[in-house]
Amino acid sequence: MGEYVLCGYFLEPGPEPLVLGIAGDGYAEEAVIRPKAAGPRAIARELLLTPEELSKGLTWAQAAGQVLSGAEDGSHILTLAVPQVIVSKLRSWAREAGRTLTFADITSACALAWPAAGSVTAASICASAGIDPGPLRGPQAQAEAVLQALPGLKRALARDAAPALLADCQARGELLEWPLAPGFAEIVAAAVEHLRSSRDPATLEEALNSPDRPRRPRRPAEGVVSGAQAVEAALGPGGSVEATMPGYESRPRQLEMAMTVAGAVDRDEILLAEAGTGIGKSLAYLIPLALHVTATGERALVSTATRTLQDQLLDHDVPLVRRALDLDLAVTVMKGRTNYI
Repeated sequence: MGEYVLCGYFLEPGPEPLVLGIAGDGYAEEAVIRPKAAGPRAIARELLLTPEELSKGLTWAQAAGQVLSGAEDGSHILTLAVPQVIVSKLRSWAREAGRTLTFADITSACALAWPAAGSVTAASICASAGIDPGPLRGPQAQAEAVLQALPGLKRALARDAAPALLADCQARGELLEWPLAPGFAEIVAAAVEHLRSSRDPATLEEALNSPDRPRRPRRPAEGVVSGAQAVEAALGPGGSVEATMPGYESRPRQLEMAMTVAGAVDRDEILLAEAGTGIGKSLAYLIPLALHVTATGERALVSTATRTLQDQLLDHDVPLVRRALDLDLAVTVMKGRTNYI
C-alpha cells in the first residue's frame, strides 16, 4: 500500500481530460486521451505533444487503466487540481475493474486545513517544500515533482496550519475524505498532540474555542490592474478568455454585466443584476472580482444558491479564470458541516 500523485490537463468546457499523469512508489505513467475536437495548437506545444500523438490518443477507459494499472491495491491516489467529475469517473473505473483504491484531493486538504497557503499548484507545493522542480511540462512531470515535495508539504502543513483547525479535522475525520490518506492523518494527529501539550488545560474543546491567529494580509500583485478596461481586455473580442477557452465567443451582454460589476466593485456600490440563461453570469462576476482582489490584496466572498453551482465555480470556472488572466488567485471553498455525510 502506498501513495501516488495524479495530475492532469483538462480542456474547457467540459472539463474534458486531455492528459493524465501519475507517479508513486517507483511507478510513473502518462496517458494521452484522444480529444473530441481539435484543441488549440498552443496547448499541444505546451505539453510537448505532436498532432500524431493526439490523433492516436486513448479512450477514457483505456487511459484510466493505463495510469492506474501500476498502483497497488489498497493504495491512496492523491489528486491535484483534478475536477471532481473526473475523480468520480476514476473511482467508477476502479470499482468496475475490481481495484481497491482510495482517492483524496490535495487541493481540498489544503483548502480545509491550510487556507492561508493560497493557491495550491505543483509549483507552489514544491516551493513550500524548498524544492526546485525545473520545468513542469505535462501532468507526469507535475506528479513526479509533487511526489518528491509531498513530505515537505506535510511538514509545512503541520507547522503552519492553525492547530485548532487541524484538531477539528481530526475530531471530524469520518466526515472528511482527505484524512483517509495516511500521511495527512499522521500530521493531523501530530499537530493535535502538539496542541494538547501546549495548551492548559489541553482539551480539544477548549482548543477549538480559542481565538485563531490573525490572518496575514495579502499583498497587491505587481502589474495587475482592475476595472472596466481590464475586464474588457479579458472578455472582449480577441481577449484572454477567448484565447484560453476553445470555442469561446465574446458575448456583448456578458461583457456589459462584467464591466458593470467591475464599476460597482471599484466604487464600493451595491449592484443588483439579473441575466438570463446562457449569458455567462459566472465569468461576468468572477473575472472583475479576481482582478480586483489580486490588484488590491483585498478579499471577496461569493455566495451561491446551490452546492452544485459552488462546485462548478471551484472545479470549472475558477481554474479557467486563473489561466485566462494568468493570476495567482487563492480560492477557498466553505461549506457547513451539515453538508458532509
